[in-house]
Formats: sequence, C-alpha cells, structure tokens
Amino acid sequence: LHGGLTQPERLFALEAFRQGVVAPHSRIACRFLVSTDLAARGLDIDGVRAVISYDPPRTLREHIHRAGRTARAGREGRCLTFFDKVSGLLREIVAHCPDRLLRRKISPAVMEHFQERVASLDQDVQRILADETVEREIRNAEVEVERASNKLEHADEIAGRPARTWFQSAADKKQAKTGAVSQMRAESNADHRRGMEAGKKHGRGAPADDDDAPAAGGMKRSRKAEEALTKTDRKHAHKIARASPKATKTQSGPAASVRAAVHAAKKSLRLPRAGMEGPMTASKPAAGARKHKKPSKPRAAGPKKADKGGHFGVEKRPKKAGSGPKKRYLRRRK
Repeated sequence: LHGGLTQPERLFALEAFRQGVVAPHSRIACRFLVSTDLAARGLDIDGVRAVISYDPPRTLREHIHRAGRTARAGREGRCLTFFDKVSGLLREIVAHCPDRLLRRKISPAVMEHFQERVASLDQDVQRILADETVEREIRNAEVEVERASNKLEHADEIAGRPARTWFQSAADKKQAKTGAVSQMRAESNADHRRGMEAGKKHGRGAPADDDDAPAAGGMKRSRKAEEALTKTDRKHAHKIARASPKATKTQSGPAASVRAAVHAAKKSLRLPRAGMEGPMTASKPAAGARKHKKPSKPRAAGPKKADKGGHFGVEKRPKKAGSGPKKRYLRRRK
C-alpha cells in the first residue's frame, strides 16, 4: 500500500489484509500489509496484533499514530521499532511510556542472515516492479483510447454544446483593474490633502529643514526652538557658544547659538581620548601653551660626494617636475 497505486488497487489491498485478519482461509486473504506512512492513520482494522516500523518515525506524534493501528478498543497489541543508535526520538518514546517498553538487542549474525535472504529475493522484486510499470502504462493507454472513442462517438453532441461563457470578459477585467487603480490613487491623494490641511492648521506646513522659515505665529523656527529652552539652559547655551570656535562671524544670531550648544553637548558625551582624564569639551587651549608638532620622519641620506674643496657632504638630488605634495598625496591614495 503506497501512494503510487490507484484507488481501486488501494481498496483491494486493504480488503485483502482485512480478510486475512477476519477470514484467514479466504482466497484473497493476506497476513501482512507492507505500507508507507499512507496507512499510519485513519485505518481501523480489528485484530491487528503487531505494527513493525522498519524505518523509525521522525517525530513522537508519528510514532503514536503508527502504534495506534494496533491495540484498538481495549485490545492488546505490540509495536516494534528498529533503531540502530540512540537518538532523541528514542529518549522521547522511553519518557512517554517507561513502564511498557522492552528492549532487545539483535546480534550481527542474525542481521547478516536476513540481509542475505533479502538480497536473494532481489530478482523477484525487480520482476514485480517491472510488471507494475507495464500495467500502469497499459492502464494509461486504455484511458486515452476510451477518451478518443468518446470524442468520435459523441462528436455531434459535443459540437452542439453552447460555448462557455464567463461572468467577466477580457475587456471587463481590464476595466475593473483600471478602475481599482484609479480609486486607490484618488484615496491616496485625498489622504495627502487631509494631511496637508491638518499640518497648516497646526502650523506644520513649512519645510522642516529650513531654520529661517516662519512657523506658527510668524516666529522663525530657530527662534521658537530657542524660546522652548528654559532660562538657565539659554544662559548655558550662549556661554558655550561664545567659548566655542564654531560660533564664528559667519554664524551669528540665535540659530548659531543653538547649533553651537547642541554641538558642545554632543562633544561632551564623547568618550575621552587616550591620556585624557575627562570627556572632550569645547574649551580653548590655555594662553601660552605650545602646540605639539608631529615628529617629522627622518629622510635617508644620499651618497656623499666630494666638492671642489675636498669636503664631503650630502648630495642634493634634483627635484623632479610635478612631484609636489599634491602629486605625492594622490600617489599615496592610489
């Protein structure tokens, strides 16, 4: 019993197995049913004494469904499953029914004996598979022949049938699609207009990135942001703005003060550099403090050459054309 059989063949196999359980002396009676997971659930056959799982199930639920084909309605039954190693599924089965579980270890000699016996039946199995393939092809050919004969026999009746009519033609489908797109666009535009009107009503109609654009009440955005600060925060912001180098002549006014305060606050939250005790601030260097210059890289001395007076000195190499700092920088970047 497997998925490659037709429905009559499946019913015949089930009936043969049922007769083997109920009426063993019947002509079509079979004592064993070899099946895939197709028979793992949904079959209710009385008298099944054992279920043997040659391939272990993948989950505990699948094992429960397989074992449920036996011991039905209060009867007794056994479920035998082969395992070649200890797995997580085996542990789950042991934990599910620890009192009714028996273990038996099969010796390698017994396994080799049955493997040789199965290998001796390989020719018979291949012959049966070939017969099943031929029967399947013959059955498909019979179906095609019957279909062609019906078309020839009832050709006039088939030609006289009215043509199939659909509730929507191709033009109707296209029109419905176009109307749906137009409706979606109209709804989107209406939502956009409602949003714009709500923004103008609450004073949010001006662009957000323009600091000098007038907001609600005709006040500039930068001025409104500054007025939102408390009195103490404004004093602290102007103090940092005066001490910060960011507040130059080109950046003056309330907007520059707010930007300088924000920049100084962000800078104070940065992690300190190596050798510094506290966070970075925007304070100026102390008066008279010397700036540390970057140590220059020593240049390799060229070959010494004697001059006219017999003294030795460093040879001065001629400077190449176009080898200035800019060219060296570009060459380094490449």
